[in-house]
Amino acid sequence: ISFICTDLVRVIVGKDDEQKTFYVHEGLICARSKFFFNAMKKEWSESEDKRVQLPDDEPDLFGLYLTLLYTDTLPINHKSISGSAQFLQLVRLYILADKVMDVKSRNTIMHTLLVRNAKDAALPSSESIRVLYKNTTPQCPARRLFVDI
Repeated sequence: ISFICTDLVRVIVGKDDEQKTFYVHEGLICARSKFFFNAMKKEWSESEDKRVQLPDDEPDLFGLYLTLLYTDTLPINHKSISGSAQFLQLVRLYILADKVMDVKSRNTIMHTLLVRNAKDAALPSSESIRVLYKNTTPQCPARRLFVDI
């Protein structure tokens, strides 16, 4: 937990009125995310003021990502969200983890997708499949998982 003693990185997520600012320990996010590790290198302007902007991402989703980052768990309430809505939320989170190059989070999300399917026989919705295929490469492990499901 040595990351507690590291600087905070300010991450500005979303566009205009929906924009939200998050603060995350540099030691934690850089250890997990190659994107943030590279952004905090001295040769990038982001490293000087410890600020990264993600205008194309959703603040609520980034908040969920930070929950995963800090707790290593996904706070998914099985009863409050339908199976297809959970698959879509997990797919979007997977895409964000892929974007920031966080392999451990991607694996945790894939495990959660697999457990959700095994436990409740929940299947991905057509929208989940469309979103996954639109935002990932053909070699994406989550695509293979969806085919297997």
